[in-house]
Amino acid sequence: MKFFTRTLCEYVQSIEAPEMLWEPAIKSYDEHLRQIKPMLPPRMGELADNTLHDSVVLDVTRPTASTCAIQLDARQSTGRYRGLVRLTFLGVRAVTVTNVLVGDYWLYEEVHLHPSAAFEYAVLLFRSELSIVADDVEVVEIPAREI
Repeated sequence: MKFFTRTLCEYVQSIEAPEMLWEPAIKSYDEHLRQIKPMLPPRMGELADNTLHDSVVLDVTRPTASTCAIQLDARQSTGRYRGLVRLTFLGVRAVTVTNVLVGDYWLYEEVHLHPSAAFEYAVLLFRSELSIVADDVEVVEIPAREI
C-alpha cells in the first residue's frame, strides 16, 4: 500500500481532525488512478472504481498457478457491490499475504501498474494485507436480493 497505509489509517483514527490527513491521501490516489487507468485492463479499471470496503473475506483459493480467486461477502460494503462477490485474478505472477485472510474485513484497495504484469492490486484489511500481481480480473456478483 502506497496511499492508504496501515500507519496512516491507525494515526487518522487517533486524531481529532482526521480529514486533514485522509483527504490528501484520497486526492493523491484518485489522481494516481486517473493517470494509470487508461493503461489498465478494462475490468481492472472498473474494479478500481468500486471499493469493497467493509466486505468480509469468505474464501481464497489458487485453482491454478496462474489464478487466484477471492470470495467476499459484500452485503455490508460501502461500495457498489452489495452481495456475494468473487474476484478471479488471471495471469497471476505473485500473491503476497501478511496474515490469515478468511474472516478478515476489507478496508482499502489500491491498484498500481507493475513491470512484470498488467497491475498490482493491493488491499489493506483489518488484520492483514494482500497484494496480487496479475494481468486481468473477473468480477462476478450475486446480488444480495438473490442470496
